[in-house]
Amino acid sequence: MQLRRVWNLLLRPREKPHRRADRSADGVDYAVIVRTKVPFMVAMVEALAGDALLSLEGDLADVWPDIVAMPGTQFDEIGILKRNTIWPRQDFAILPVEPETVDYLVRKILHRIGLKRRVIHILVAKKGQLQLESYDNFDGEIRVGSAVPRDVMQRFLDDRVIRSFRVFGR
Repeated sequence: MQLRRVWNLLLRPREKPHRRADRSADGVDYAVIVRTKVPFMVAMVEALAGDALLSLEGDLADVWPDIVAMPGTQFDEIGILKRNTIWPRQDFAILPVEPETVDYLVRKILHRIGLKRRVIHILVAKKGQLQLESYDNFDGEIRVGSAVPRDVMQRFLDDRVIRSFRVFGR
């Protein structure tokens, strides 16, 4: 029993205070259950492009050469984009999400990286504020920040990219 407790503490993502971004017209964050991971991440990268950063943590070996080749990639924690697994140490990269990098991210990384099993934690920060928090391979609800308007979330639902969304904290 004690070993299980220690193991859970080691693998559990560190809790982080959520930093709210500049509010959209509706000014709320959402709790989202994702149906299809790759289309969801592609849509989120497109929606959040511009002064944004994407952090990936997990087994990134299959796309590591493409990650290294992308200009502006960083491999150390910065600001609110930190590692969330203490042990075992995972690959970690922070990639710029700009209008000119979206195509590269989608073609070379998101479609090939293994979002279902290989990437454990994904964070997206826009203008220094967390706008997407996905832990443990999209397990359960993930948090989407207020930079994504309600009509975009409704479109994701209508297109069956997500199963559901609700205002976070309600």
